[in-house]
Amino acid sequence: MKEKLKSLFGIIFIIIYVFLLDEIGAPLLAELVNFFIKNITFNTIITEIFNEYLLYTIPATLIFISLMLLKKNRYMFSKFNLKNNKILVGLLMGFLMNSVCVLVAYLHKDIVLNFNQFNLLLFMFSFISIAIQSASEEIICRLFLYEKLHTKIKKPIIVILITSAFFSLIHLENDGITVLSLISIFGMGLVTSLMVYYSGNIWGAIAVHTSWNFTQNIIFGLPNSGMPAIYSIFTSADSKNSFAYNSVFGVESSYIALLVIIITILIIYLMNKKNKQLIENKF
Repeated sequence: MKEKLKSLFGIIFIIIYVFLLDEIGAPLLAELVNFFIKNITFNTIITEIFNEYLLYTIPATLIFISLMLLKKNRYMFSKFNLKNNKILVGLLMGFLMNSVCVLVAYLHKDIVLNFNQFNLLLFMFSFISIAIQSASEEIICRLFLYEKLHTKIKKPIIVILITSAFFSLIHLENDGITVLSLISIFGMGLVTSLMVYYSGNIWGAIAVHTSWNFTQNIIFGLPNSGMPAIYSIFTSADSKNSFAYNSVFGVESSYIALLVIIITILIIYLMNKKNKQLIENKF
């Protein structure tokens, strides 16, 4: 009984510890960085993209990478190996998943897309910024938190569910958050968790996360988890709420997105369930 209580307290401590580092420690460091650079003049749009995607995520990434450098945590770096990395698969998957959601919303006339502009510098800077932001969340949830919890919980499926729930809850303060959007974000957590679980590395998860966010925000100019697009190739002149779209939160807060995510989870599972490398790690 004592061992079970000790393990439970350990699990709670790990979750609170990661939450405080991500939600308090990283923002404090970000504000410190902002204090020193706020008087530096950049292109206005680049500054806004920096503040939206990089100001908080770079400190968060550095915090958790520094923790991984501790001797007992160095094994986590094995998840960055390039063998079976699934980067291209992840980029294509995120693009297709989001594009299907946007297409349904467009055909249902929930959004009206118009060409805005294509600026190579802003396009590349946005992609890199979103990739860093996505990598930050994946390192926190699908790497550091997952591995620390796995020392206490031996069944991967339980750890995957907990980390996906944590991933969903750190979006609670986003504009326009709904129960449906929380469920969809939880589902995306399952998608990226399964990619890490089955591939043995984190690159595919970072890629699908990056591509999902980049597609809806930079390509189509739609809100990304409640964050409006600063620069985008297309813009939505008008929008309305429906089963396929939420005008504040975007496609993530829709039944279509949830359906696409569920189908993706099933495809990932069915394609990998007979993988011989997973015999010793069954759910």
